[in-house]
Amino acid sequence: MKLKSKGILILLLALSIVSFYSCRNKVDQPSPTGPSTFSILMIASASPNVLIARATGVRDTSNITVTLTTFKGVPLANETIIFDVYDTNVGKLENFGYFEGNESVVVKNTDSNGRVTVKYYGPVFEEIVYYWENIPGVTPPPTSNDTRPLLLPPETVYIRASLAWQGKEMISELTHIQIVSDLDKQIRLQAAPNVLWITSGSQKSRQSTLTATVADLKGAPVKGEKIWLEIETGPGEFKQNGQRRISGKTDENGEVFVTYLAPKRDEIYTDGIKVKIQAQMQTSDPNWAHDEAEIRLNRGD
Repeated sequence: MKLKSKGILILLLALSIVSFYSCRNKVDQPSPTGPSTFSILMIASASPNVLIARATGVRDTSNITVTLTTFKGVPLANETIIFDVYDTNVGKLENFGYFEGNESVVVKNTDSNGRVTVKYYGPVFEEIVYYWENIPGVTPPPTSNDTRPLLLPPETVYIRASLAWQGKEMISELTHIQIVSDLDKQIRLQAAPNVLWITSGSQKSRQSTLTATVADLKGAPVKGEKIWLEIETGPGEFKQNGQRRISGKTDENGEVFVTYLAPKRDEIYTDGIKVKIQAQMQTSDPNWAHDEAEIRLNRGD
């Protein structure tokens, strides 16, 4: 009798162990390699960011560079980046220039520095001349057979860089390129640093130096060009005048320097706040060029 009871006890114990492990196996374990998009910093830039649509059929080119890091600056290597041409009104564009290999979409992986570069070939003159019925969002003239070509004003096209994770999670960044038919200057705006870790009592941690550079299309600096800088979105002001708009003239190196000043730490409600600043160059020609820089604000220790 004792032997039979002991056998039943062993059987019950074995079943409980099997049941325990089978339940544990049903629990989904978190992926150790799937970082949250909140910890990823993607920066996209175009150089140059002004391309001429030439009647000769020769295409201007721009190098599109994406840098992928954590918020602490650690490069993310071997991550897949998808590049395409994008318009904010109609979405993806198919026939407005192309990438290397004559492709409308390019997929590349970041290198050991978390960086990847692709070459974009801008449109030629024929590709920026549209007909009335082919212009998205534009109502054709009353005469239904009026198909006169219409040269649109200077256009801003965007190169979209997208990083896809597992499932439906995705982050994207846009960098703009201005397409013009006749412009003799280009402008570039850079922010250093472009990520601020703001600490209590430290004004230096709230500052970023903005450099607007003007050059001709051959890369030579342009002196004496008036530049307007404006904080378009996000908090903060310019240190020099305490305002959100300021102007200056380029020096012998074609540069204007301005300091952005972020709010104090206790005035920032969350991390990752984006501040967008635009530098605009006004010329005598109706065409004008501009560039944008983005600064991200985080609360430091």
